[in-house]
Amino acid sequence: MLTATLFKTDLLLQNVTNESKATMFTSAALTSTPTAPTAAVGTDTTQIATTAHVKAGYRLLYAHIDGQGSARNFAATDNNGFVNAYAECTLTIPSTLTAGTQITVFNSSGDDVTIACSGVTLNGSSASKVVSTVYAAVTLIAYTSTVWYIVGDYN
Repeated sequence: MLTATLFKTDLLLQNVTNESKATMFTSAALTSTPTAPTAAVGTDTTQIATTAHVKAGYRLLYAHIDGQGSARNFAATDNNGFVNAYAECTLTIPSTLTAGTQITVFNSSGDDVTIACSGVTLNGSSASKVVSTVYAAVTLIAYTSTVWYIVGDYN
């Protein structure tokens, strides 16, 4: 009978230690509330996505406009946002927003929601840029910082 003694280095296992199963499979990141690294916006792989990654890439802005005669200027943080207008208001597109910016406006009141411009040309199928029908919605899309398009249900 031939007897051989093997060591972990013989099996290329020099980094393996004699831990118990209880500690070997326990990780602070996977107990209680699991954590994971947050991928950069635009990552398109099969890796696990954290809620921070999802919120950064597909953030919804719920800006509720509820005061009669309210006014609001859009900002860069409104990109990919959703604005719910509960009452008559004026929403202004400034020339400071970048190409590719998209903002959806929803009228839940039926009062006039006017889309105004400050240093911006807003192109659409109607000269008037008023969303006046209850449950009507439009999307505002920046072609450049000063050229925008409006699509949806407006008059």
